[in-house]
This record gives sequence, C-alpha cells and structure tokens, in this order.
Amino acid sequence: MLLTNKTFSFPLEEKSWREFAYFSANVCHIFGPKNFKDAFSLFERAIVFSQIQSTHHFQKKQEIELDPKGAGQDPELFVTFHYGKYRMLPLLLITSGRSVAVVISEEVYEKYSRFYSGWMQTDNGGPRLFLERAENPFLGLRIRGHLERGVDIFVYADGNSGSKGSIVPDGLRDQQLLMGSIGIRSGFMELAHLLSIRTRFVLETSASVDAEPYLQVIERFDPKEFRDRSDFVDTSIRRIYARFSEYLKDSPVNWESLFYLHQSRPILSDKNIWSPEHRVMPLYFPNILDRFSYRVHQVDSQTHIGLCKLLLD
Repeated sequence: MLLTNKTFSFPLEEKSWREFAYFSANVCHIFGPKNFKDAFSLFERAIVFSQIQSTHHFQKKQEIELDPKGAGQDPELFVTFHYGKYRMLPLLLITSGRSVAVVISEEVYEKYSRFYSGWMQTDNGGPRLFLERAENPFLGLRIRGHLERGVDIFVYADGNSGSKGSIVPDGLRDQQLLMGSIGIRSGFMELAHLLSIRTRFVLETSASVDAEPYLQVIERFDPKEFRDRSDFVDTSIRRIYARFSEYLKDSPVNWESLFYLHQSRPILSDKNIWSPEHRVMPLYFPNILDRFSYRVHQVDSQTHIGLCKLLLD
C-alpha cells in the first residue's frame, strides 16, 4: 500500500471511509468488537443490500398473514424496523385491502413521496397510502383522524425522529440490544395504549435480497390485556427488541440503521471487552476515531501511518 509522510491509501474515498468507520463502531457495540477485515466485509455487504432493497418492487400480489380488513374492524398499529425490504411492508398491507398511514421523518419525506407516488393518488374507493411527518405538531390529531376513518398506522421503531407532534412524550430510553445498549423511542407504544390500538410487530423476512418481500407478524399486543400503561409499554418494548435481536443476529447487514445509529442515539457496551486494537480506527490524516467513545482525535504523521499499517495493512 502506498504510504507518504502524511497519508495512507485507504480502500475508500474520505466520505465513504468515514461512513464505514462509524458503521463499524455501531457494529462493534451491538455485536461485539470486530477487526478491520470482518467489519469492512459487513459494510460492503450492507451497502449492496441497501442499494438493492431501496429500488426493489414486488412483481405480483403477495399472500400474507393478514386477511382483508372487514367492515367494522378496528384499525391497528403496525411497528417495524428499517430491516430487510422494509419499504415494501406498507404496500403489502395495501394489497391485503388495508389503507395505511406511514409516519416518517421530515428528512426522508420527499424520498418516500416519490417511492410511493403510485399508491397515493386521488381516492377511488380502494385502499390508499398516506404519509405523515413525525415532526408535525398536529400529528396526534391526524393519527386520530386516520383511525376514525379506519386507516391503519405504520411506524418505524428505529426512526431517527420521535413523534414530536404526538399527544404523548417520546424521549429516549435505554434498551439492551444484543451486546449493546441503545437509546430508543417508545412513544408509539404510549400512543397505542392511550388510543387502545391493537398492535402488531412485523418484519420483512424474505429469504434473500432477490426474493419477493414477505411480511411476517412477529408479535401481537393488545393494550386491554395489560394491567396499566407502564406495564403495556415496558413489556411490549422489551419483547419487540428481544424478538428483533433474534433476526438481527442472523442477518446484521439487513438493518439499515447501522449506518446512522450514532447520529441520534447513544450506544454503549462493556468497555472491558474492547482492546486498543478494536477501539482505534484511522480516518484520513490527521484524525483517528475511537470506536468505543465515538470521539475523534488528531495524531502526528508518524503515529497515523503506524496505526494504518497496524490495522489496515
């Protein structure tokens, strides 16, 4: 590899390498510390999966576990993660005869609007898809309106933004996820209890990136079956993340949030399992990233080259 007095020939351009460094830090906190080779392999596979799933469209109507919603049947809350071909799940619900309102953050609203444009036309009496901004100060009222019209609500448990316009608080709480602890939002389950909405935790679990998307119901929750709000929220959140861990452990590259968890949610793990070699990840000179603390430090040229040779060569 080419070395100079101030730099090193990294496998990626600076922006992409920085993205990998933080991705690898997130991976190490959740799955345990990994060396450069293993972390980079996961990153490459995750990039490929993300690129394919973001443009994937199913070609035929899917047979899923949900029956078309009959007259008088109450709407439900569907909870998922940015996992697998997750953009397809609202469309699978529509093909089963259900109208769906998807709550998303402002930063991805335009992207989702383009992706779902064909399903958001003027109402012709059939199932429709609606998009709602999580930051909307009137979100709680809009959700009530959708529910009154029989429209299901669809949310992402790992969304970057909480429902700031919701009628319940949505601050971060600590949650164990495999070997790490992350800050999560639970406002969607608070809302489910407040509005007495039956809730289903679903995931896209098709066998491969080329397979047609598949909606699987992982858990079901009914607020009426729980003693009180706190019991409902705590139990459902714990079960959702415990079941998600099972799928995440088998297919880590399927979880898109590994690219950006560090931006909005603190991630912690046991410091004692991190060796110095696992903590240090060189960035472009003169910076290095401490993958445990997410802090960036500056070092001199000789130290930087030495670390590059030790960890990346």
